[in-house]
Amino acid sequence: MDHLQALRLPSMAKFNAGFMYCNQSSEKQCGGPSKQNYEQRLTKIEQLEQGGTELRKLVSDKKDREAAMIQVLMGMEQEHKVTEDAGRAAEQDAAAQRHAAEEKYEEAVAGLVEMEERAVMAESMLEATFQYHKAQPSPRYVLSYEHTVVKI
Repeated sequence: MDHLQALRLPSMAKFNAGFMYCNQSSEKQCGGPSKQNYEQRLTKIEQLEQGGTELRKLVSDKKDREAAMIQVLMGMEQEHKVTEDAGRAAEQDAAAQRHAAEEKYEEAVAGLVEMEERAVMAESMLEATFQYHKAQPSPRYVLSYEHTVVKI
């Protein structure tokens, strides 16, 4: 195993140059029944190389499509997060507005209750004033029930 690691392999360019030289010399010098077998093998090698090239292109295209799909999915995920955040913000805003409206409603109801109490108190004071004036009528002025002063 150690001797394989120490083995130095030629570069692809050097290998291809040697292969082409060997191939050209073999075509010129080769004759007889082995020439047809050799040509069939070369044709098969070219077909396999073309198939390998097509497969590499297909794999590359597939990787490009996968990368594009991942980008689309990431964009959709980001849009989904933005939509969720906007929904949460809208819910919080609606809750704040509802709370503010409830506070204003409670203040208005409290104001109405206070006004009703004042109105009841004013009616009571007015009734007491009428009762007082009925009990001690003034010789010159009499207070009528309709809240007007009538001169006698």
